Amino acid sequence: MRHIYELYAKLKSLQYTADALNREGLKTRRGYAWSAATCHIILSSPFYLGTLCYNYRSEADKTFSFKDKSEWVLVPNHHVPLVTQAQYDYCQHWLSKNTKWTSKQYTQRAHAHIFAGLIRCGYCGALMSASQGKRRVNGYCPSVYICGSKRHHKGCHNKFTYDPEVGGFVFRYIANMMRLKEVFKPSMRDQQIARILTDGLPGVRIQDASSIAVLRRMLLTQSGARIYTRVHAGTQKQGKKLARKGRT
Repeated sequence: MRHIYELYAKLKSLQYTADALNREGLKTRRGYAWSAATCHIILSSPFYLGTLCYNYRSEADKTFSFKDKSEWVLVPNHHVPLVTQAQYDYCQHWLSKNTKWTSKQYTQRAHAHIFAGLIRCGYCGALMSASQGKRRVNGYCPSVYICGSKRHHKGCHNKFTYDPEVGGFVFRYIANMMRLKEVFKPSMRDQQIARILTDGLPGVRIQDASSIAVLRRMLLTQSGARIYTRVHAGTQKQGKKLARKGRT
């Protein structure tokens, strides 16, 4: 999402931004090509600024449009932002100049659940089932996720959760991952990596050592530290040879 803001700030065109994303081979979350309308939805949303927003859309049967910003209900500092205030404000300035999209209507799925099919129960491993929650006083209607095993009366004691809670966790974890990429060093211990990933996520523990190993290899590759891996392996082999010579 940060990349979209950076592209738009540079190109100042929704269509050029969508074209650039498509040239890079990137897809939307649902696997579709990018369009100017899709970019506008993301760039207009304060969600990526760390703000939870209610009552910001007028919804028809199969379409929606954005309400006037004076009607929006905002909850600032709800989760870790992916863009800065300066980035967001700059993009809003250029969006307001491109007034072509201010009254645009967008198609939508009925009762779209953001994390449907992506969450599993931490107790029994069953897929979490999504359903529409009760509409709140401010008009917001959250998605509810409940363990599929519990829903079918199979004895799981896990509680349900709402998408604002899941969203807060996901964005915090993504922010932690981005921070880890910035501070990562080949000499970093597994415990340090796990500590950075779980920062601000009470009760979360990374117990699978193989997951840390996979993540370490990915970070080594992305940071251009593959030379370290070869040198480190060569040093180990040389050490073993010297040890064998010492014994003989």
